[in-house]
Amino acid sequence: MKIAFLVSHTPNPRIYKRMNLAKEEFQEVFVIYWQRSFDYYKTFMNDNEIVKHQVIDSIENPYSLSIYQRIKMVASFTRKSFKIFRIERPVIIHAEHLDMLFVAYLYKLIHDSNVKIVYEVADLHQILYGDSRRMKHRITRFLFRSIEKLLCKKVDRLIVTSPFFWDDYFKGFFPKNNTIYMANAPERSIFESKKIESKFDKKLTIGFIGAVRYFDQLRILIDAIKGIDAVDVFIAGDGKDYEAIKEYVQDMEQVVLYGSYDYDKEIAKLYERIDVVYSVYDIKSKNVRVALPNRLYEAIVTERPIIVAKGTRLADVVIELGVGFAVDSQDKNELKVLLENLVADESLLQECRENCRHIKDEYFADRFNDQLKETYASLISEYQK
Repeated sequence: MKIAFLVSHTPNPRIYKRMNLAKEEFQEVFVIYWQRSFDYYKTFMNDNEIVKHQVIDSIENPYSLSIYQRIKMVASFTRKSFKIFRIERPVIIHAEHLDMLFVAYLYKLIHDSNVKIVYEVADLHQILYGDSRRMKHRITRFLFRSIEKLLCKKVDRLIVTSPFFWDDYFKGFFPKNNTIYMANAPERSIFESKKIESKFDKKLTIGFIGAVRYFDQLRILIDAIKGIDAVDVFIAGDGKDYEAIKEYVQDMEQVVLYGSYDYDKEIAKLYERIDVVYSVYDIKSKNVRVALPNRLYEAIVTERPIIVAKGTRLADVVIELGVGFAVDSQDKNELKVLLENLVADESLLQECRENCRHIKDEYFADRFNDQLKETYASLISEYQK
């Protein structure tokens, strides 16, 4: 039994975790992916060489290509993928993103009607889920949504990283009983073996850990701490806005830039360096308003209060669980007042920490991993009938 992963970028830690789980159910796991020059994860992590992988068409930047060039590129990728599929004969194709679902759909339609398709959606792309009223965008959105609805007719299971993706988007055309909520939660082994104490004494450290993007919201955080000597900012990670942030904070002693890191080896140590997690994004993006990022789960299991943006499903969850605070994503002064209050009254932080402590066992990955293994086992059984 073989399973294939189809990914439109260099596999990230989330996909890598999926493949490691699949190895428990399948004799062979392989991945086919595009390698893009601007991928945050530059190399494919394959420590034990059990996972076979194939890079197809290393590309610079697909967004700079014309429509004709992009269609030609997708056609080339599809043709090469089919060649590999016909040799490997996977039982399940686990596809991430709409373009990879298209490849899986065509293979099932043309070559193997019995192959099972798992479609994973980690984010709702603005092309599909945007709210622009411009005629050009509305037509594009209608076209791509229609294509996705058609392709989903061949999908056996849908994986979403936020339950609100189904509530707000897939509800109209994909059955809930075939939808699996897979939170991007951390592995127990990474954090549980390490007691991550809060270090807040005279200085409160606000941490942003992950892909560095949403420059404006990071700038607001940096501006908000000016004049508050008791607050520092710690930023760990790389990404499209890293250089801009680096330039913006030069000569600021209150801000530390750590740069890129090895998730499995360093993430627990990074959380030891901070007291509060900053996870405020620009809510003009509809995806941001319904997504639940991995920082939520990392904050809970490390007992770190989290600051998020008002007007999001994330804020609803954070406030309901009592594990953090919500601020206006565009209001520096509101954030500044919150930080001053946290410095003045540590009981606000302590209450959040205690709430995290009581629930954190529910937010490790193993609970969600069991669902995925059961899904794979069920699809194998269906395939064999």
